[in-house]
Amino acid sequence: MTSVTARAAAPAGLGIDEVRRHVERCLEVGSGRPTEIRDLAASRDGRVLVVCAKRHDLPAGPGRSRLYRPAADGALAELAIAPEQDDLALPRCSPDGAWLACVARAPGALRSAVLLAPLADAGGAPRRIAELGGTVEQLAFSPGGSALLALVADPGVPAAGAQGSGRPAGAAGSPGREPAIASSADPPGRRRVVLIGLADPWPVRASGEQLNVWEAGWCGEEAIAVVASAGAEEGDWYGAALLLLDARTFAERARVERERQLALPCGSPSGATLAAVEGVAAARTLVAGDVLLLDVASGEVATVAAGDVDVASLSWRDDDRLHAIGLRGLDTVAGEIDVRAHTFTASWETSEACGVTRNATFPVSHAVEARAFVVPRQSATRRPSVALVAPDRERTLASLAGEEADAAAALDGTLAPVRWEGRDGLALEGLLVEPAAGAAPHPLLTWIHGGPVFRWSDTWSMLAPLAPLLVRRGYALFFPNPRGSAGRGAAFAAMVRGDMGGEDARDVLTGIDALLARGIADPARLGVLGRSYGGFMTCWLVTQTDRFAAAAAECPVADWISQHHTSNLGRFDELFLGEPPGRLDGRHVQRSPVVHAHAARTPTLLLAGAEDRCTPPGQAGEFFTALRANGVESKLVVYPDEGHGQERLESIVHATGEVVDWFDRHLADRRASLVKPLSTCS
Repeated sequence: MTSVTARAAAPAGLGIDEVRRHVERCLEVGSGRPTEIRDLAASRDGRVLVVCAKRHDLPAGPGRSRLYRPAADGALAELAIAPEQDDLALPRCSPDGAWLACVARAPGALRSAVLLAPLADAGGAPRRIAELGGTVEQLAFSPGGSALLALVADPGVPAAGAQGSGRPAGAAGSPGREPAIASSADPPGRRRVVLIGLADPWPVRASGEQLNVWEAGWCGEEAIAVVASAGAEEGDWYGAALLLLDARTFAERARVERERQLALPCGSPSGATLAAVEGVAAARTLVAGDVLLLDVASGEVATVAAGDVDVASLSWRDDDRLHAIGLRGLDTVAGEIDVRAHTFTASWETSEACGVTRNATFPVSHAVEARAFVVPRQSATRRPSVALVAPDRERTLASLAGEEADAAAALDGTLAPVRWEGRDGLALEGLLVEPAAGAAPHPLLTWIHGGPVFRWSDTWSMLAPLAPLLVRRGYALFFPNPRGSAGRGAAFAAMVRGDMGGEDARDVLTGIDALLARGIADPARLGVLGRSYGGFMTCWLVTQTDRFAAAAAECPVADWISQHHTSNLGRFDELFLGEPPGRLDGRHVQRSPVVHAHAARTPTLLLAGAEDRCTPPGQAGEFFTALRANGVESKLVVYPDEGHGQERLESIVHATGEVVDWFDRHLADRRASLVKPLSTCS
């Protein structure tokens, strides 16, 4: 095993200094400017916008999130409302636009502070209105502005799925010498609702131990909408119910239970109607689907199917209108739900991504004014920005990156949709980036997304400094959305359940076949890569076909049985493989890449985070050991203090260099005459 430290040796081939310069330019390290939108808040009248964005100031750290207001020229001006070393999150504007609430957390702290600052004076002194033990995951003003709702996770409770990876807050930079002890008698940490009254001395009251609250929102001033379960294990979320709770006593007023996953609970300003989203989901931060409407007075539940749009974000305009934005294929669509008629009317569509952080392909927006909304936007040609969209105009309010990042992170080629059919004739789609340099056929790298209920869409640098560097070096990049991807409705997403690594893997291969038939890809220079579920698919494919000259799997699953017993997502594999892990002739064995590693011949690079709780590093280690035992060229790199992907700059630099070097060495000099006939999945 190769364990990488902050002073790791450079990968062979591509110079590590060149990679570092590229990554630092993409992330504008040391510039003081942010390059990644993490959250945003807007007042109801649209006059106040606050952006939470991440910047990289130091080469060794994971970066920090701070708060900003747009300047007249569209640049972002930082709000100095907390010590420079604190991470700031969850900005929220009061309904009247007079106050800003947010959460501040010092490095290594086990407590979170809720701050309240005046917005009329950007330099006004913030008030520290609450100190809450644990992590604040949600924050919201009540419709009338009388209180704040905070969703608080107990100290040490990991965040959702992949976000719950990495060294816990308060832990030292390297593992301690004390033993780690777990007991079946230890109850899991919980999440609870905390209500903070906005009248000094800021009274605080919290929900009890009966419910574990996964998400929460207001429903009028007197009630709270939650997605909750009795159990607090991460797997309990998949069966969580939608509840309406009394805001004074936290007593249950109403309950809705569904077979699919529930998310985004929010009530109308008067509290007359409760809304939520119901969809097929792999993780609780990635839910899109139909909209449920609960009439609080009658208890009647209605489903609003927004045509072919999977709704991913909701915000109320008034008691009768609910603004919604979601996914339709590769596009983002926004519109309005008529609460009385139970209908959705689309009013705006773009091919651009309209989300934040790593979930940028799942859109979010905030309703403002009478018919407008504020939305983050990005694409291969548009740097991350925030726009105001109204029926008669669209205006950019703020933009992030500067000239250095623009030059480094832009894709030096053309990005376009690509469509093909699966073996059964199912219509499929994805994105293809062809490099500006060199004529087709190109060396082709197929990049498989995570999830599996996720999707690729048109984003700035395809969400990673790696993508523009690969394109600049002459690689074409294929981003398929096979069956099971988001944005094509519940039936399409559910196709992967019970069949992970089945027809979705064949969809990827038929997509490659289509690009070969069109003369875009060189059959001798095919590579495959992916992270998380994409890492599993990468490992799976190299055991099913010899067509790839090289592979790079990051944070993969190699053994579904050990994954079930070591991951923080233990119930995920049961739901998506369609059975429990106890059967030796079941899918947990049949669909484990490590079981088929004897058939692999593809040189494979494996990357993992030592603190990954979602796909623990032992998964990559198992596959590496199996490949090496079978004489397959392989390499394993485990990054200390990293979770489900890299956050620290040195890790990003090293991993980027490793992947580029791996494909350069195995694809650059291959010729078609040296390659065996291509095989396909059986």
